[in-house]
This record gives sequence, structure tokens and C-alpha cells, in this order.
Amino acid sequence: MTYPSRGCLTCKKRRVKCDESRPICDRCQKAKLTCDNVGDGRFIFLNENEFVVGRRKRPRGPNVNARLTSQAGDNQGGSTSISQAQRQFRSSGNAGLGVENRPSGAQSLIAPSLKIPLGEQALNYYYRNYLEMEHSLPDIAHSHLKYVVASPCFAQPQSILGLAVSAVSHATFGRAWKSHTSSTAGAAHYSKALFKTKLALQNFNDAVDDGTLLAIMILGFYENSVTDKSTQASNHILPMWASRTFAHHDGALAVLKLRRQLSPGTTCGKNLDKLVRRQLMRSLLLRNMCPPPWLEDGAEYGEHDFILELDRSMVEVSKIRYRASALFADHPFISPSDESKMTSFRLLLTEAQLLENDLAAWANCLPMGSWYTTHIVKNKGFENTRNSVFNSTVHIYSSVGYSGVWNRYRALRLAVNDIILKVLSAFNGLPDFDSPINGPLSENAKLTIQHLADDLCASVPYMLGLVELNGSVDHDDAIEIKAPASLKTAVKATTATLLCWPLAMAAMVIGIPESHRKYIKDCLLVVSELVDDGVLERIAASDTPVNTL
Repeated sequence: MTYPSRGCLTCKKRRVKCDESRPICDRCQKAKLTCDNVGDGRFIFLNENEFVVGRRKRPRGPNVNARLTSQAGDNQGGSTSISQAQRQFRSSGNAGLGVENRPSGAQSLIAPSLKIPLGEQALNYYYRNYLEMEHSLPDIAHSHLKYVVASPCFAQPQSILGLAVSAVSHATFGRAWKSHTSSTAGAAHYSKALFKTKLALQNFNDAVDDGTLLAIMILGFYENSVTDKSTQASNHILPMWASRTFAHHDGALAVLKLRRQLSPGTTCGKNLDKLVRRQLMRSLLLRNMCPPPWLEDGAEYGEHDFILELDRSMVEVSKIRYRASALFADHPFISPSDESKMTSFRLLLTEAQLLENDLAAWANCLPMGSWYTTHIVKNKGFENTRNSVFNSTVHIYSSVGYSGVWNRYRALRLAVNDIILKVLSAFNGLPDFDSPINGPLSENAKLTIQHLADDLCASVPYMLGLVELNGSVDHDDAIEIKAPASLKTAVKATTATLLCWPLAMAAMVIGIPESHRKYIKDCLLVVSELVDDGVLERIAASDTPVNTL
């Protein structure tokens, strides 16, 4: 007796070898095809003894009749339709052809029993890309999503967190695979999750639960995932594009404040508060909002050492951006007669310069294992080298996590130097302003922005897996350019997420060189597809500069 292959039907139809992975084989995943895996109980075992001794002549083509007979044994009420399908197949004259020429009747009978439910496909996609860590990350690069894996949401699909995970799973899967059915299912789960979240917020104990806080953060990302770039926006202001996402972040701020009023909770709860706070701080920075006083001290949330120092600088950057946006919104041009505004702008410039000095000194406090090496990539016959690597320069890090930390640090410095340039440009033309000082300060800020943009662009190929180190880090020849067939299957969203905030911040810096801006927006467009984020896709596709005022 011969045993059939356990490969999926899709690979058999394509006449390629299946790796027999469950629930979706790697070949189907890479080719973006529906994987028709066969359950262990659906295999058909053929008695080959009669064929071996020559009693019967082996039929040509696939043994469709045996499969249909097996289906009839499982479906008592479908014997009539199966017999009709058998007669149709026999009379069609196609019994000797390949699998592709099976009759539609037989195909419709087989497919329902083998098809993986859409919800299971969506959850599998979300888990593989957003929850399953591709690399080991340092604590400073951790995300609040790590606690979704340990939560009981998968065993409790009707809980608040379970519904939120189902909503974002369907949304990301529907966006990636252009499945309207999945997107519609995601919207239904989102409505249920939103309703249950509102009910939970009416009860203090439910409101401060870990699952409620995680669900609110996940629902915020759902809004990003369902944002369509084709929808015409009335302006180019980021808070208007992501208003629904930021509304969820405001809700998470309220829940986090309630949790801080409780007595010291579990270690898990403290760590979750710390990771959620990091995400909310980055959200406030994008919106030019000042953090509330109870959110400012990172030490109260568990930050320490060099991470705490960078966190304090982030708080100060948020405050300065908030003040700068308010000043430029009220007075885009400085009048020499307005002494109070002149004083405010001078004070803002001084504080921004001091903050830039503190941030520049922070890098010297990092441990040696977190630093990177710079290499010049030689074009070894790859035509796409210029497109994938900016200026033929790449940074190689000890891990993807430290690369993400460095890029967030560069984004903070870009934001500070952008404020310095804007203030100096506002002072131009004023007779009382010392122009000999203005010139060097402006040139120094532009040069700093260019260097930071160079480093940011040089880090992207490593994070996207476009370069690989083969050999010693001391030799540039050890760097190889990789050209994966699809970044969507080569890079997980857990890795690409580390690039989202730095690239978005850099894309909104006015003083960044145009060549750098184009490369950063191209990379942001790629990253937006990897993480299924419509807001990032809008920023990347925008022809005019996006502002946050």
C-alpha cells in the first residue's frame, strides 16, 4: 500500500514540492496563494496490490473517483450530487488530464472541507508578523504587544482583548491580501470591541485591567490599518489624518492615569505601563503635545540608566515642540516691536541648543555592545544597489533592537535641530539680531541634520535585511547586498515597526536635504506596506511636506 504525500493541494496543482508546513506552507505564503492543506483524516489510501500483480490496469490521471467516494462516506446526505459529479467527470473525456481539469462539481465538494477558516488565517497572519519576535530585543526596544502573547485573549475570543485582536487581525490581513471579506469581518469585531471597552470604562476594576489597556492600544492601530491613502484629505496635517488613532491614545492616557492611582501592582502591570507610556510619549511628540505632569518622570515607570536619560530628553523635546508650535501658530513672523515675543523666541532657541548638546552627549554613555560599524558597499553587479542603499553607505549593528534605539535617538535630534532652524529663520532680517552669530548657528544646524539623516538612511538597509555581513566587520568586502523576492515575506512587522516612528519624524523635518527626504519617504512607503499602516502610507505618498501644526 502506498501512502500519499502530505503536501497541500495547491503545490500539487502547481507541480512543486511542498514543505508540508501547517496551517500554511511556506511556498504558498511566499507566492501569496491560498494553501489548501489536507487534514490527517482526509488522506486516501489506495490498495496497490491488484495493480502490482497485473489483475487491474492502473487508471491514468488523478484518482478523483476514490476521493469522491471518500467524500461520500463522510457526507451521507450528498450521495446524489457526488454520483452526478462522478458521471460528469467520466463523460467529459478529461479523466486522463491533470488536476487543473477537474470538474467544477467535484471541486466545489472538496474545497469546503479543506479550506482554512478566514478568522484562523487572519490570526495566523497577525501572530506571525506582529507578535512572533524575529530577533531578541533589548529592553529599550520592547513593545506592549509582547503581553498580548501571554494574555488569555486567544482562549477567550469574546473578551475585550480577544475582540480587539480579532479586529486588527482581520484588518491587517485584509489590507495585506486585499480581502474585502476580511476587512468587513474586522469592522464587525471592532464595533463589538469598542462597545465592550466603553462598558468596561464605566467600572473602575474593569477599566484598570491589563486587557482593557492593551485592547485600547490595539484598537488605535486598527484605525491606522483601515486608513485608505486614496481618500482625499482636506489638508496635510497629521493629527487630522490620524485623529481616530490619537483618540484611542488619549483614552489609553486616561486609563494609565487611573492605573497609577492604584497601589503598587504586579510586575507585569508595571512593565506594561512602562511600555504603553513609551508608545504614548512618541504619539505626543508626533502631535506636538506636552506630556501631563504625571507622565513626565520615567523613573516612576521603571526606566533606569541610559534609557532614563534618553527618556528625560524625550520629555524635554515634547515640551519644546509644544511651545514652538504655539509660538509659530500665533506669530509666524517676529516683529521687532514685540519685545515679549522676541524674548520667547530667544529663550526657545537657547533651550533647544542646550537640549541638542545633552542629546549629543547621551550617545557617549551607551555601552560598547550597542554601537555600530560603517561600511561602504561596492556595486557587485546589482543594478538596484543605488535604490536599496543610500549613498553606498550602511551601518551594521549588533542587533536590530539597538538599530531601532539609535534611529529613535536620531529622530529626537532631528526634531530639535529643526526647531533651531525655524527660530533662526524667523530672526532673519531683524536689525537687532546679531547676523554674524546667526549664520554659523544656522549652518551648524543644517550640517547636523544632514549627518543625522545620513545615519538614519544608512541604518535602513540593515533593518530591512537588504544587507548581510559575511566575514569580519573590518572589511567592506564582507557586506553583501540581498535582493529578496518580497520584503513582505522576508521582514516581519515586529522588525519594521522599529522604523515607523523615526522615519515619520524625519519625513516632517523641513531642513532635511531633498535627496534624503526622497529616500526616507520611499523607505517609509515600504515600511507602511510591511506593517499595514495607512497613515504612514499617506505621509510617504504626500507630495507636499506634512506638518503637525
